[in-house]
Amino acid sequence: MSWKKRVQVALLVAALTVPVHGYVVVTPIEELVRLSDRIVLATVTEVRESHTAGRLIRHAKARVLESWKGYAADGEVEYIASAGWFLCDVSDAKVGETIVLFLDCSERDCRITRYGNGRMLVDGAGASRVARFHEVTFPAGVVVSSSGKWPYCRSVQLDGLKQLVLRLAS
Repeated sequence: MSWKKRVQVALLVAALTVPVHGYVVVTPIEELVRLSDRIVLATVTEVRESHTAGRLIRHAKARVLESWKGYAADGEVEYIASAGWFLCDVSDAKVGETIVLFLDCSERDCRITRYGNGRMLVDGAGASRVARFHEVTFPAGVVVSSSGKWPYCRSVQLDGLKQLVLRLAS
């Protein structure tokens, strides 16, 4: 085996033996509220795609049902619903879904706060509505449920979340 081949094999072996660790952003609800300019309960009405600098960008529009922090012009919000540069970004939008949105807004656009952690899908009806979330922690005393089938899929009562957000935002 030539010396070049030996060096290549040695580099490959060294690269494969380096431990790789994923990084998950876990956000306390207090930080999510503090970092968000707007927090709304909304229903997604439109998702459109565009290409910017060779990258697919998804834009969403949602009808605001309730505003918990900040304001919503004309009863709707527009935001970028694409994953950003961060590997674990879970930003998304689907027409018809009802969600709690924590939005970080600039003069130019709004994005889902903390790499998509600020998007909580609402399930259920009436008093039994829950907000499903990823990688968000809640203070002691807030009841968080998880599915036995998918323990990583957790939820909190929507009314309790609203009261907590209103208290933290004031």
